Amino acid sequence: MQPRARHYRRLHPTRRQLALYHGLGLELQVLFCVQSTAPSGDADIPREKPIMPQHAPQQALILFAHGARDPEWAGPARRVAEALRRERPDARVELAFLEFMTPTLAEVAAAALADGVVQVRIVPLFLAQGGHLKKDLPLLVEELRQRYPACQFELAPAVGEDQDVIDAMARCAGR
Repeated sequence: MQPRARHYRRLHPTRRQLALYHGLGLELQVLFCVQSTAPSGDADIPREKPIMPQHAPQQALILFAHGARDPEWAGPARRVAEALRRERPDARVELAFLEFMTPTLAEVAAAALADGVVQVRIVPLFLAQGGHLKKDLPLLVEELRQRYPACQFELAPAVGEDQDVIDAMARCAGR
């Protein structure tokens, strides 16, 4: 008996699938495996079965910074993102900005969710919980929760309020 040949083709998702995944904020492409020869003599009837992803749910860590008109301002935030990528290779690490710079939080979240991320932790790279973190950021996160109800969004406190960060700044200032 010869092994069954497999051919792969992209199928257009149904309207129901599109509505479901659009509600999740995801663009969907369905990949099906089609067996060209079916068992029990009905070789002309292809059998379609979806190929399911074999990976665990992904987490994204979005570092959220204020932004500035001067592009060099973002250098330290980009270095923090690179260091975190080395420390957490299991998570998607991105940098987003409130204003003046791109990408925005909404853009980064949309791209992460389109890639299958289901958990997002937003870490503000701010020294303290000022007006932007008390008013603006919670509104942005609530908009994301409304737009992507299947995703879990967690908002961390400002990194500058962490005791290790406070100690590091004191050591740096005392040099």
